[in-house]
Amino acid sequence: MVNRKIEELFKGHFHAAVYIAHKIVSSRHVAEDIVQDVFIKMLEIDIDALESPAKFLYTSVHNGAIDYMRRNSRLSKSSLLPDVPDNDFPDNMVEEIEYAENLAKLLDAIEQLPGQSREVVKLVCLSDCSYNDAAARLGISLSTVKTHMYRSFKRLRDLL
Repeated sequence: MVNRKIEELFKGHFHAAVYIAHKIVSSRHVAEDIVQDVFIKMLEIDIDALESPAKFLYTSVHNGAIDYMRRNSRLSKSSLLPDVPDNDFPDNMVEEIEYAENLAKLLDAIEQLPGQSREVVKLVCLSDCSYNDAAARLGISLSTVKTHMYRSFKRLRDLL
């Protein structure tokens, strides 16, 4: 049975942890694998004994990404970021974590939008399509795309 705290940690911090790993390894798939490996390792330890499980998660993901880069020799040793001890986050990492958590909230809010509105927002905002391109891909008019964007932004503001 999965530890309830690990499940909550996964639900609340997975996207932020992937973001941190992705910033280092530049591959979403590799970043997700690193985060998955960290969660598997966390199943083997007593997370109740940790002062801050989230901090431990982010530090482990950061170090796992650095280890991955070392093993795959994509960077020279002089250009690697230093390992971060469990109790000391650099200021920019805290900012990146906050950014990643906010991004995860935004992505979750986008997923709560109604079907076609969600697809329009994903195309325009996440895939960098123009309104005209989104209209052509979805087979709808330009004014419908504009209406979906207006209503979606209004709803996202309410959700966030």
